[in-house]
Amino acid sequence: MSINQNLLPIHVGMALKSLRNSDFDAYSAICEVIDNSVEAKSSEIKIKIDSKVPEGKRVPRPVVMAFGDDGEGMDTETLQLCLKLGYSRRYDSRKGIGRFGVGMTFGAISLCQKIEVYSRQKRGNWQYTFLDISNITPESEPTIHEIENKELPKEYEELVGDYGTLVIWTKMDRVDHEFDVDEFRHMVGRIYRKSIGNEKIEKKKIEKIKDPLKIFVNGEIITPHDPLYVTKNSKFPDDERASIEDDVTFDWNVHSVDAPTSGEKRGKITIRTSLLPASWRKIRQHSGRSTENNKRRVWENEGISILRNGREVFYDTIPNFKPAKDVIDRFWGCEIDFDASLDHWFSVKNIKVGARPLKDLREELQKRLQGSILNNFRKKIKEEFEKTDQEETKINSGPLKGHKQTERALKDSVPPIVSSIPEEEIEKNIDEHAKQLFDSPEEQEEYKKELKDPETPYKIIEDYKARSDGPFVDVLDNVGKKVVHYNMNHPFFLAINNKINDIKKIAAENNPENDELLKVASDLKADLDALIYAYAEGIYDLDDLTRLQKVGETIDEHMFKWSYHLRKTYK
Repeated sequence: MSINQNLLPIHVGMALKSLRNSDFDAYSAICEVIDNSVEAKSSEIKIKIDSKVPEGKRVPRPVVMAFGDDGEGMDTETLQLCLKLGYSRRYDSRKGIGRFGVGMTFGAISLCQKIEVYSRQKRGNWQYTFLDISNITPESEPTIHEIENKELPKEYEELVGDYGTLVIWTKMDRVDHEFDVDEFRHMVGRIYRKSIGNEKIEKKKIEKIKDPLKIFVNGEIITPHDPLYVTKNSKFPDDERASIEDDVTFDWNVHSVDAPTSGEKRGKITIRTSLLPASWRKIRQHSGRSTENNKRRVWENEGISILRNGREVFYDTIPNFKPAKDVIDRFWGCEIDFDASLDHWFSVKNIKVGARPLKDLREELQKRLQGSILNNFRKKIKEEFEKTDQEETKINSGPLKGHKQTERALKDSVPPIVSSIPEEEIEKNIDEHAKQLFDSPEEQEEYKKELKDPETPYKIIEDYKARSDGPFVDVLDNVGKKVVHYNMNHPFFLAINNKINDIKKIAAENNPENDELLKVASDLKADLDALIYAYAEGIYDLDDLTRLQKVGETIDEHMFKWSYHLRKTYK
């Protein structure tokens, strides 16, 4: 090859292989195909996911994914170019969902090696093309197959209408065993809730939507999930709805770095917030994780939903956002919907995964939200908790209160802790733990008193501020005695508490004079305490030399995995 010639600034084959390592997860990659069907004015989108257990594995994984719609379909030229990275009939448009022309192909190759596309317009024929990157070498340049007339595969005919588009992914080599069809259905229901719902929120009012989009996965229709809990959920039609606050709408200058070709100078941002029903957030200790709340996914509702032209691109805690996240934030909802002309301000890239407001915009959002969060939502929620705390104390009084039974039973059998930590450092550690666990000085002092009590060599502390996705127990060895913190927001302990309370209610309803059921529940709780004590004691048995050999790191890893699988089981 002569070096004195014009060259393409990219090796197509190797670039495609490199681009397979992207920010897409499986769910987001699939949504890129759904986006195209939405843009094609489809009324129905049908997805079929075929899975099987790979040789030598135990968990089934998707091997074929097929996506059909009844949209406008593509003409020959558009079909020929639809798999070409960077091509889009709507390139740089900010009116709909698409923009860059890389989503479908980029998302597909992150999971599979072969993409087939069939498409038909009204009064046209079914036409076909494909891209296969499975045999790419440094010397090869893969091409998109030329268009040919071809009938639909029989097994996928039901996915499309009389016209529309069918996309098939095969040679799937990058979908891991954690792909969960039910979780995918839930995400699609949340991401496209504005399109598939029968209702929408408009200036604090609920309005009906006529003929909403329908999306099916393996024959099951997707139901919308509204993280504001304001619009109707067809799975729970009798639910009380959250109370919605007034919309906050403001204009923001379009960034010069990313100005749309259509010339918009200002874009609109709308913030909506809601407060979940009081009946869902009565008990502080449960942090909203009752069985009924779990069905409604309240536990995942600590983040903020960000939507681009009505399509969700982010659902999480905004990085560096203030005030910092609190576990009670799951009891209120927030969505921020922005015009796509503001993509750069929200750090939207060429794939619609994530959104991270730039500093100036983040500070503006904080300013507009802080009053609602701190003075309205959190204040109301805490006030209601305080009203119910006294009642909850009564419910949990008697043999089920605390862990005194276990602590007394172990009093004479707990080996003393061997520690070389100076007394001043122990005092400092106790102070730090007290501040992390409790807000009030009175509770902090009570905690310190318990830890210094010589009559209890082993102490169990219930931690109601720990993250639900953190370890379910924390073994302390730096406070002068053996202490274990129970993460009361972990699904395991929430389930245990719910069952104990159920037993107490049954006992009260059937025979208030007979406390036999309460005693059985108390004994079971003590058995659980003993199980965790044995684990903690194993940790304390590790001497300094063993820790230097990094066994402690192995235990930490084991602890993380143990907590993860336990949390997943209860979830």
